Amino acid sequence: MSYLIQACTSEVSKASGTWVFDTAASHHFCKDKSIFNEYVPISDAKVTVAVEGAIIPIEGKGGKGELRVKENGQMLFKAFLRDGLYVENPNIPNRKQVCFSANSVQNLDARLWHSRLAHIGSHTIQNTVKNKGVRGLKGYVDSYLNCEVCKLYKHRGTSFKATDFVRSKAPNDLIFMDTWGPIKVTGRNGERYYLSIIEDFSKKTSVYPLKEKSEVSRVFKNHVSRVERFIGRRVKCIRTDNGSEFTNDNFKTFCADNGIKHEFTNIYTLQQNDVAERYNQTALDCSRCMLADSGLDDKFWPDAILCFTYVWNRICHKNQVKTPFELFGGYKPSVRHLKAFGATAYVGLPRQLRSSKLGPKAKKGILIGYAFRTKGYRIWFPDTDKVIETINVSFCEEDRGVKSRSGAVMGTNNVDESEDYNMVTIRSSLLSGYNLDSDSDSDCIKTPKALTPEQEGGSPKVKCVEWIRKAVPRKDGSRTDIYYYEKGCNTRIRSVDTKKYCEDRNIEYIPSVFDFRASNTYEGIVPNRPNPYPLPNSSLCSS
Repeated sequence: MSYLIQACTSEVSKASGTWVFDTAASHHFCKDKSIFNEYVPISDAKVTVAVEGAIIPIEGKGGKGELRVKENGQMLFKAFLRDGLYVENPNIPNRKQVCFSANSVQNLDARLWHSRLAHIGSHTIQNTVKNKGVRGLKGYVDSYLNCEVCKLYKHRGTSFKATDFVRSKAPNDLIFMDTWGPIKVTGRNGERYYLSIIEDFSKKTSVYPLKEKSEVSRVFKNHVSRVERFIGRRVKCIRTDNGSEFTNDNFKTFCADNGIKHEFTNIYTLQQNDVAERYNQTALDCSRCMLADSGLDDKFWPDAILCFTYVWNRICHKNQVKTPFELFGGYKPSVRHLKAFGATAYVGLPRQLRSSKLGPKAKKGILIGYAFRTKGYRIWFPDTDKVIETINVSFCEEDRGVKSRSGAVMGTNNVDESEDYNMVTIRSSLLSGYNLDSDSDSDCIKTPKALTPEQEGGSPKVKCVEWIRKAVPRKDGSRTDIYYYEKGCNTRIRSVDTKKYCEDRNIEYIPSVFDFRASNTYEGIVPNRPNPYPLPNSSLCSS
């Protein structure tokens, strides 16, 4: 209270009207009668304060003059007593500041979503919002975006009139196909082409990067088998150009055996395959923008195409009130998880991969797309040139433009890539960093590749170690999983990992040591030698 009185009587408070509140005081004092809502004069009242025992007379007493209105414990508003009436007097900020702030946030959100949605035109995004085609875009406000990247990489000349009508009445009645390429800049895995397959009724699109056109027949067979099983409807008709990849005997035989009608466009008349041609134009325009905006090397064009197609299937197209994803699959997709292509990613490191207890708990990478068969993202690490799929990641979308052109060597991960992450088959060589093979081994983590003795400056020396064999029965009793551990290490090794594990650590690899048959339930130490002691109930065999 003494501090309050000192503040009220100081020169600073006279000039600035500053108040000092003491939260432990039962009453507060004020020297200005004019600011009281209620004031009742009193006499013979004094107060003793702690400042040298001073006694101060009290001239009057005021009331709160305030009414608080609550509902369910929440404050709705406060009103103050004025001339016998309680009046609400809200504090209205400056209008110009409010407008400026709102416009800034609006433009920021619109620009960020423009990047997240693969630089798709704002009118297409607005059409999706208007028709409530997806979950996660609530509150998006369309605004004019002056995207310089789009102006540079989407410039178009005069084109033929678009045909927007739908020719089919149900999914898989008609499919458009086209192969694009070759391109001089090959992808990370040697891709020079891609095959686009557009379902006419829903406009659901699947994209397959290819190394050679000869792969078209194999990819198309797998695609037909997958989509027919997915929705329970047979493919009836396809339309392509006259490319050799569509006119060879293998392709013709497959269509004939499966009752698929094959329509061709007239020579030099691309307009008859306009759906596929227009998709290619849009996909390439947006992919150029994504690569330019992210700063990634042009060798990432297959990843950009796949990322764009993933978004394209989750946006309402012209004359559509539902997304291709919903029209084809039957339920409304969400876009809450979308992030800007090329955004900086921070991938959480499991304990097994951390350098020490005081070391970093995350590793920095770059987002290059969405996981093919898991719920997560595809992250590329420039230092190791590896790609993993993970959900344990956070992003900084403002920090893009991470340059991969500064000398990082692009490698391969041999992925049989498809836009439909939930219906794709991935080769085992993708699993470089995290095991994504089977449900029983989904938590198994591979240790990063160690330096070889030559890299460390020494001479190569093969190690001989002892192995620990474990047999782990599944809870449902369906089977027993066999794993090996290097003695003194906690890294679990499966049958497909043994040779690579030994090579990475310069360990002598002897195939006869590893017996992964479930019929052998032995658990214990197995020496790494050509003829280890016999395992009970088993004869050793090659993995």
